[in-house]
Amino acid sequence: MRRQTDDILDCLYEIDKVREKAELHLLGITRVGAIKEFAALGVTSFDSTSPFRQSFMDDKNNYHTADGAYMAIRVPQVDGNPSLKRKVLAGEVSQSEAKRLERETLRLLRAYDEGDAKASLEKVLNVLRDYEQLVEGDKLDPNKGVKKSRIPKYEIFLQEKPWKTCNCGLCSKLGIEIAVFRGTERNKSRGFHNLAVFAAKIQHIGRAPSQENQ
Repeated sequence: MRRQTDDILDCLYEIDKVREKAELHLLGITRVGAIKEFAALGVTSFDSTSPFRQSFMDDKNNYHTADGAYMAIRVPQVDGNPSLKRKVLAGEVSQSEAKRLERETLRLLRAYDEGDAKASLEKVLNVLRDYEQLVEGDKLDPNKGVKKSRIPKYEIFLQEKPWKTCNCGLCSKLGIEIAVFRGTERNKSRGFHNLAVFAAKIQHIGRAPSQENQ
């Protein structure tokens, strides 16, 4: 990523030699760590859908925070997941069992978020593991080495519960639902959360030292 940023900066340095008073707009580029450098080279605006799209298109960086990102918790819909539907139609997976696990996974996630003592982190991870195995078991075969389980990433996310301390408004309203990778509404809500986090990062960078100390 830094190499790509360096390439952009190299271009801006060359443009800066001839741009005079022209102001620049970067389309589709978000490099928070380089914003001050961009500004010094004449960039006054930029836009990108990257934080929004990462909420549902990235493999792991779905839920953004000021310090990093987490992998959203996959709980695919039995009736809406093409791979799972094929397995049900092929008789490889019981539809009733799949729906039972889907409901139980969502129930335990919500109970855990509410602090229910009966919904321990261990129980939540176990049901997530069972559902992951049901949906993607053929891709998780250690002998094939196709894909790693997402459970360790989920454990970190669930332990830290960043949505509990987020000030974006959506997190306080939706709770753990915003952390679940599932339907369009949840995923877009997480995308708007990411945009709010991104806006906060930019505002912080743009503040003068005297403002930050007030």
